[in-house]
Amino acid sequence: MEYRKEIDGLRAIAVTAVILYHAHVSALKGGFVGVDVFFVISGFLITSVILDQQAKGRFTIRGFYERRARRILPALLVVLMATTAAVWFILPPWSMRDFAESVLSVLGFSSNFYFWKASGYFAPSADAMPLIHTWSLGVEEQFYLLFPLLIATGLRLGRQATFTVVSVAAVLSFGFAVWLVAESPDAAFYISPARFWESLIGALLAFSDFRTVVPRRWRSVANNTASLLGLCLIAVACFVYDTKTPFPSLYALVPTLGAALVIGFASPKTLVARLLSLSPLVGLGLISYSAYLWHQPLFALARTTQSLDGLSGLNYAALCAATVFLSYVSWRYVEQPFRRKVTIAKRIADEVPSKKALVAAMAAIAVLIAAACMPLIDGEFQGRSKYLERTIRSLQYETRCAQRTARCLVNRSSTAAPSFLVWGDSHAHMMLPAFESVAQRLGLQGVFYTQPACVPLLGISTNMFDLRNNSASCPANNRTVVGIVKSLRIHDVFLVGNWSVYTDYGYSGRLPEYLSQTNDGPRTVEGSRAAFAAGVAITVATYDSIGVRLHFVGHTPLQRYDISNVYYHLSFRTDKESEIRRLSVSDVMNREHESFVRSVLQTASSASSATVTDLGEAFCIKNGACRAGTGEEAYYWDDNHLTMVGALATVSVLGRAFGLGLVPK
Repeated sequence: MEYRKEIDGLRAIAVTAVILYHAHVSALKGGFVGVDVFFVISGFLITSVILDQQAKGRFTIRGFYERRARRILPALLVVLMATTAAVWFILPPWSMRDFAESVLSVLGFSSNFYFWKASGYFAPSADAMPLIHTWSLGVEEQFYLLFPLLIATGLRLGRQATFTVVSVAAVLSFGFAVWLVAESPDAAFYISPARFWESLIGALLAFSDFRTVVPRRWRSVANNTASLLGLCLIAVACFVYDTKTPFPSLYALVPTLGAALVIGFASPKTLVARLLSLSPLVGLGLISYSAYLWHQPLFALARTTQSLDGLSGLNYAALCAATVFLSYVSWRYVEQPFRRKVTIAKRIADEVPSKKALVAAMAAIAVLIAAACMPLIDGEFQGRSKYLERTIRSLQYETRCAQRTARCLVNRSSTAAPSFLVWGDSHAHMMLPAFESVAQRLGLQGVFYTQPACVPLLGISTNMFDLRNNSASCPANNRTVVGIVKSLRIHDVFLVGNWSVYTDYGYSGRLPEYLSQTNDGPRTVEGSRAAFAAGVAITVATYDSIGVRLHFVGHTPLQRYDISNVYYHLSFRTDKESEIRRLSVSDVMNREHESFVRSVLQTASSASSATVTDLGEAFCIKNGACRAGTGEEAYYWDDNHLTMVGALATVSVLGRAFGLGLVPK
């Protein structure tokens, strides 16, 4: 197979897009499509090699898998070992278990499935996961496991028949991806059957040299036009797409067909081929695999050790430079020696290098498994920092009744019939310990229902989480709860929500999770506020009409930082108490942030029997700070969800919402 420098240049474009996207370069909101370009390139090169060797009678399944192992494993194992060593000194104890599980999933080439399962509403930010980028390696390895068998079987029927089989497989995989994006976007992004079609597009290119398909007289114009269009399509996806773009779906055709046009038509004399063949791009393309492996661990671990205000542009520039340096070193001294099997074999007996490589790989894997299993054996790996045990324990959050729309009893010690019901989003879930404490004290029983990212108001729907977490069922579940209240003859309903997240910007400038009264309603702050007010009015009127007292619970102060990260940074400080107070959001800022929601709920309560409970009273000192915790115990585990300690701190405030005799026993 001929070496094509422009493909290495295309690799450079793809890896640069991914790295700059992860470096939060705002212009490259869609830089994640660089991975899709890699899939197309990989499918083309792998198929080209298989067809070439098959034609020469040298193709074997064993040889194929050996080449893949020598290509993928050495650099991957080096990066895994370096990252595992680093996290022992960098990651907080409560993150070690997740990291250990991710290492094991990478070694099993199933990390795409692992990160899919870890991508839920309460999952850690992808920015903090050192190995999340390995999901694409999982997809590729699963493709490599199946594809050569498909090709080897198909070629017995002839080249044309094989082309047809690959085409059908690509269409089926693409159709599955489009369907799955609508059903489960996270699954569509990560699982291999929804991604195989991208590599299969590249595979189809290998069956013919498209650069020579057009008649010679038109060839130059056609090849220039098609390859330039391909490069433009990749650029459009990089600069126009963002994290809200449904992916992979029809949108994924833009970067993948762009890559296919470049590979298929960029003949040596075209403008695109000359551009992509420039030495800097070819050089970066050669080390692109190592660059892809190194960049995310560097970025993620740097963010963990960062100042609380985040990494600067200069920080990211230094990390990118470190990525290039480490990539060259690992390409030169790890990738290349293992790929040049024949060269090494000339120096020593033919079988020795393979055996040495196998022993080295097995030893590295054994070390990684041992290092990864230690945090799993030691729970949250608290032995690393005994003095943090109380803080670590305080960072636990409620797991009972998690994400359930099935009935869950609040007070497990009571046999009384339920007299109150709690319904809401994840903020309702985190408040279960407080409701349980109050219910036990009063001898009451209640039922508990939650749905993450579902605003507990009738007649409205949310925006982003409608897609990501199947919250299209939210309006239906709000109506279902009304039916449950009627059937159980509930006296009081507590609606708990992170109310302001649906109507206002956060402190970091992030957008609200817009509301609308219809699924295709306007996605603006004004429209969201209008929908919220309408939803409150409809909800109050509905519950009033069936004789149920309504209680709005919320206003948990939104903090400016991820609080678990704050406690980690303050681990070695002696002035933790004063620093927690300084870093906590101010009462003035909190009230300003909550002002719209407060006014709507207060207006509704003044015109009905509904009550409003401000949980901020448990944390805020007027004109002072809204405490995120004490010197040793955290009230929050991120910037808005309460820990169990934080929830129990609200018991006295929540108890007033019940009131003596308010809820009949």
